[in-house]
Formats: sequence, C-alpha cells, structure tokens
Amino acid sequence: LVAPDSGIDSGYTVAAIGWPIAVSIVLLEPLMQELALRLWLVTLAERAIGAWPAVALSGLAIMPIHYMLDWPTTLPSAVVGVALATLFVRTRSLWACLAANSVLGLALF
Repeated sequence: LVAPDSGIDSGYTVAAIGWPIAVSIVLLEPLMQELALRLWLVTLAERAIGAWPAVALSGLAIMPIHYMLDWPTTLPSAVVGVALATLFVRTRSLWACLAANSVLGLALF
C-alpha cells in the first residue's frame, strides 16, 4: 500500500491489486483483527490479568501479524494495537475500534 510522506511505499494501488483485495485490506482484515484481538483476547485477558495488562497484551499480539522483516517498522503496529485496545476498554464498542482500524487501513492506501 502507499503511505504518503511516511517513508513507506509498498507500490500497491487499487489498480494493481484489484478491488476485492482492497476491500479485504480496508474491511475484512480489520474486522478479523477486532474480533480476535479486542473482542476475544482483551475480554478474556481482562478477567485473568486486569484491563491494562490486557491492553498491553493486545499490542504485543498484533506485532507478529504485522511483522515486516524488521522490528522498528513493526513497532507502530503495536502502538496502534494498544490504542485500539484502550479504545475498546474505555468504550466497550467493537464498532468504534472497527471504524478506527478501517480508517487507518484506508489512510495507508
């Protein structure tokens, strides 16, 4: 995907990858992440270890999913994971997290 002014340019555009893949990146992938990492993982981890350790765990859990051959480029995904988990803990709204994750995916296009 293309992220203007971020120093990251994967060369992918909607024309190059097609609409089905673009929709997957912007809608389906965020939905799966939110269901797995926020609704399931954070909810279960909160019961076992508390809210804020669960938020940190969610941030760590997303790192292997977004590992891009070196850790410095993967660390921002952990920060986003922590931010989305914090949003979920504070609002209890999976829709808010899904919207934020989808907007981020769309912005990275």
